[in-house]
Amino acid sequence: QFIFKIVPMMNPDGVVNGNYRCSLFSRDLNRRWRAPDKSLHPENFLIKKMIVDSYGDKLAYIDLHGHSKKRGVFMYGCRSNNNPYECR
Repeated sequence: QFIFKIVPMMNPDGVVNGNYRCSLFSRDLNRRWRAPDKSLHPENFLIKKMIVDSYGDKLAYIDLHGHSKKRGVFMYGCRSNNNPYECR
């Protein structure tokens, strides 16, 4: 009943050079999800395209990654049931 698609790392080129959040284009991929540009954020653009083409609006996704200041286990979530995009 479920299909899991796991993307292990979106910016290996940035991580190799010590940029854990940014790609080699110096773009923070965590802040480019809503409207990625195909030429500036190809990682986000292609992953989002794969999800939308495969599932449309029937999906759930989880972004698991480390944080520079939060230690241990933590979780962020949206508190708005009406507009999930108003939260970060």
